[in-house]
Amino acid sequence: LLFFFARDIAGAQGALMVMLIYLCNVPLLNAAAAGTRYTLVAAAVTSFFMLLRRDRNESFLYSFVLGSVAGVCYLAAYAGLFLLVPLVMFKLRRRKYQNGRHLLMAFAGFMLVAGPWMIRLLRVGGNPLWGQSLGALFLSSPSLPVAAGGIGARLYLQLALWYATLISIYGGGVALAFFLISPLVRCGDPAHEECKLLLWSALLPVAAASLVGDGRVEIFTAFVPLMLLWGVQAFNEIIAPRPESAKRLRVFFVAVNCIPFLVVLTAAAHPGVRAELWGARIRAMADMHSMMHTGDIVMTNAPEWLAYYGEFNTLPLPRDEEELAMWEEEFGGLGFAVVCPYGLKTPLAQSMLDRKRVPEWFIAERALVYPQGERFFSVNAAGGMAAGGIK
Repeated sequence: LLFFFARDIAGAQGALMVMLIYLCNVPLLNAAAAGTRYTLVAAAVTSFFMLLRRDRNESFLYSFVLGSVAGVCYLAAYAGLFLLVPLVMFKLRRRKYQNGRHLLMAFAGFMLVAGPWMIRLLRVGGNPLWGQSLGALFLSSPSLPVAAGGIGARLYLQLALWYATLISIYGGGVALAFFLISPLVRCGDPAHEECKLLLWSALLPVAAASLVGDGRVEIFTAFVPLMLLWGVQAFNEIIAPRPESAKRLRVFFVAVNCIPFLVVLTAAAHPGVRAELWGARIRAMADMHSMMHTGDIVMTNAPEWLAYYGEFNTLPLPRDEEELAMWEEEFGGLGFAVVCPYGLKTPLAQSMLDRKRVPEWFIAERALVYPQGERFFSVNAAGGMAAGGIK
C-alpha cells in the first residue's frame, strides 16, 4: 500500500527509497513485533490519505467510503478523529463539485462505522468521543501526577517529557528530519502540495492532543510511513538541481537512515538471554491462565501486551473505585487483574509495584508475584474484596 502511494507521489525511485527506509525503521518494527494497534492504525491512516489523494468529488459512493475509512482510523485509535480535519478541508476546497453533499456522504460513512462505538462510549463514560471526561483526558499524564507551581509548571514539565520521549523514539531517522522541513520545500505537482498540507493538518492536532493529554507519543507511529514518504520527497526535491550526483546522494541518504536498524541488530542481547526472559514470561502467563476460566476478563496496565502474547481478554487497569464499578456494570463481576512492570505506569500500578500496597476497593484477596515482576490478583467466585499488601 505504501509503495503504490509513494510511487504516485515520489516516482519509482522515490518509492523504492521509502520502502527501504520503512522496512528498516526501528520504531515501526518494534510496534509490529509488540503486537500494538499502531501497525493497524498506520495501515488505516495510509489508506485514508491514499484515498483522499485520489478523490475528485465525482462519486458520492467514493466520499462515503472515504468517510468510512476515517471511521476505521478512529476505531483503531481515538486520535483518528482528527482525520476529519483534512477531510473537511479537502471537501470544502472543492467548491464547484457539490462539496456540501459529498461532505455529508463522507460524514455518513464515518458515523456508520464509528457511531455505534460512540453510543457505547456515551452510555459508559458520558463522553461520546473518548469515553472519559475532558478533565481526565487533558493534563492527566500518569508520569506527572503532581506538578508544583500549578497548571503552567505541569504543562512545562509535560512538554519536556513529551519532547524527550518523542526524540528518543523517532529522532534517529534522517528522513523524518526532512519531513519537518518539508513545508519549506515546494513540490512540482500542486496535488502533492495539497496532500502534504492535509497531512500536516491532521498531524498538528494529534500532536497537540498528545501533548496536553497523557503525553504518550506512540500514536505518531501511525503517521511515520507518510512522514517518511514526504521526507524522502523533500530530499529528492532538494537534490533535483544536481542530477550528476543525485544517485550517489540517494544511496547515501538511504544508508544513513538504515544506521539505527543496523545498530540495533549488532547490539541485540544474546539469544539465550532473550529466550530465557521470554520463556519465563510465557510460563507466568500460562500459570495465570490455569487459574482462570475461558472468557474471564483480566484488568491490567499492559492490555495490548497481555492480549497479544497471552491471549487474555483484557481491560485497562481502573483509575479509581468509580471506574472499577463502571467496568463491572458493563462487563459483570471482575475477579482478575495483572500489574506488569513493563506496562503503563499509572498511579495505581506505581503504588502496587513500588509501595506494594493495594487500595481497599481493589481486588486483593490473593496476589502472586512472578519472577519477572508480574503481579496477579484474584478473588473467589463470590467476588470477595479485601485490602492489604502484596505477599
